[in-house]
Amino acid sequence: MLCALSHLVQRISWNDVADEYFFLSLFFELEPPSFVKKIENVTALAGDNVTLQAVVKGSEPISVMWMKGKEIIQDDNKVRVTFEHGLATLQITGVQLSSGGKYTCVAENDAGSQSCFGELAVKGQWRSAISSAWSPA
Repeated sequence: MLCALSHLVQRISWNDVADEYFFLSLFFELEPPSFVKKIENVTALAGDNVTLQAVVKGSEPISVMWMKGKEIIQDDNKVRVTFEHGLATLQITGVQLSSGGKYTCVAENDAGSQSCFGELAVKGQWRSAISSAWSPA
């Protein structure tokens, strides 16, 4: 039986990718991504550093992307996106009022995709703004 199965695997692996995927899916049921812990809403002051996180489970490999509104977020000098050991993280350095809004985490694998979202509210630092405006020049 093992020899026959080995021969079958060897024969299918020489066929196109669709046949191989079908064969493997007969033996391994893929688990679509799901969120064990969803993004929490956060309120921050302008200038604060903020971290949004979600915990994802499902069959590997899982890819994760973050979005603000309908825009995909890319790493830059103020934003860092990571996905390690099921933990999806978005770190924003020095948030501004314009950083506020709806953030979505999208997790995807061969079995499907799932998303969750949270709100970031950013408040201005009125005290420092007022004291700066009234300071003698």
